[in-house]
Amino acid sequence: LQKDDFDYVFKRHMYKSISKQGYKSALTEDQLRPASAEGIIDEKVVALGGVTFEKIPYLEELHFGGAAMMGGAFIS
Repeated sequence: LQKDDFDYVFKRHMYKSISKQGYKSALTEDQLRPASAEGIIDEKVVALGGVTFEKIPYLEELHFGGAAMMGGAFIS
């Protein structure tokens, strides 16, 4: 399956989990920046896992299409 087959996809384990022990960030900033520059991260990719409202500006800078979080939502 390809990302273009879906309206949206979720990038899990964006940050260390707030609610689950042992769930760590899957990618470093050194991996995220090139993924953003290459268009792998785009408006169809929603960040999930350890996301807080304070992290939304950084996620927007990386061109994520949105953010999903436990107990909150970001809607643009």
